[in-house]
Amino acid sequence: MVVADHETNGLDVLRGNGKGRLPDVRWTGSGGHTNRDVPLFAWGVGAPEVAGTLDNTDIFSLMTGTFPRKRMP
Repeated sequence: MVVADHETNGLDVLRGNGKGRLPDVRWTGSGGHTNRDVPLFAWGVGAPEVAGTLDNTDIFSLMTGTFPRKRMP
């Protein structure tokens, strides 16, 4: 599972510097936290539960396997 804890409005990648090296970046926004949604990606067992819009407080229950399973029709 991959997710950010918040969105910061404006990290711009200017140039990649090759494998194993950090890219050149700059901040174009406020640099502070925003209330925007962030992407959440998952692979493997339980990955189908990660879909649509989820509340950030659901992440813990997803990781511990206590998130209510979707009911199949």
